[in-house]
Amino acid sequence: MKFTSAHALKAELSSELDRMGAGQLTPLASMMSTAMGENTKALEPRHLVPQGVAVGIAVGQGNDDYQLALRLQTLSPADTAFASYAKELARHEADVRYIGPIIIVPETGTGVQPYCGEVRPVRPGYSVGHPTVGVGTIGVMVKNNRGQEGLLSNNHILAAAGDAMRRDHIFQPGVTDGGKRPMAIIASFEGSIDLDRQGINVVDAAYALLDHDIEVDPTYDGRPMRGVLGTRDIVKRLDVWKIGRSTGKTHGKVSVVDCDNLMVRIRGRVYQFNDQIEIESDSLFSLGGDSGSAILSDRDEGVGLLFAGPESGRLNGKYLAYANPMETVLKLLHLEPM
Repeated sequence: MKFTSAHALKAELSSELDRMGAGQLTPLASMMSTAMGENTKALEPRHLVPQGVAVGIAVGQGNDDYQLALRLQTLSPADTAFASYAKELARHEADVRYIGPIIIVPETGTGVQPYCGEVRPVRPGYSVGHPTVGVGTIGVMVKNNRGQEGLLSNNHILAAAGDAMRRDHIFQPGVTDGGKRPMAIIASFEGSIDLDRQGINVVDAAYALLDHDIEVDPTYDGRPMRGVLGTRDIVKRLDVWKIGRSTGKTHGKVSVVDCDNLMVRIRGRVYQFNDQIEIESDSLFSLGGDSGSAILSDRDEGVGLLFAGPESGRLNGKYLAYANPMETVLKLLHLEPM
């Protein structure tokens, strides 16, 4: 189907779920009540709202090659009934997969050299972290709107998922990789987008300001980021790559865009994310410790900021990872790439 058709279908489903949540009896609520059996007949529509199905747009190889993407994170009766309804509504032009729980993957004990070691000048793709969280990856070398130089990664890496204080020290390499005071201190936590347990999140992002004596190389092993791809332009099955602390340089493809209702477990708490990007690969794309990596197109444009993956790892022969749109991250934090 065309992108506009897939987008309209996704919006229709979202609207119907909102109406169910408000207690309205909709065609979806009626169908789900029937499909789930007699014991649900007396339930109000709001109690039938599926909690574990992410809905997005699956991208194909060419123009007008899109499907509705349904990503089941549980196999509850409500979730499976909703997936069946949505697939029928899409006239079976739907990519339906069970992906299981999505988590912030704990860092692995060892990383890939040289990315888990010290690097000077500081550059993206290497180990970094707040001392209380272990280790993640430097995503982008940035400047804020005052012209100050810094580094971008995830909130859960630099801001300890909201527990950090402004001006807390940031280590490179991270403490898991042997970073120790004072030599590993390169920056101080400056700002983040808060993670909201009750509302909707679109990014897991934070940045730190570099100490004045720290030199920077903003390239990815010599390759500069060549601009940032707009979220509206990520509508094809882009070839992408990243450099991360745990798996080094890996490659994949954008498989889903505009993914809503992605439920992500971060430090024992579950958060809802909308407008996310799914990356698919035949070989391992990321592991714990790669969080915060910049995902670049094959033309070296910024595409996304890696932040999470399925708990189960490989699914149906494919590896999946999830990223915030890079354009959104930079806009919300008022940053620009160096």
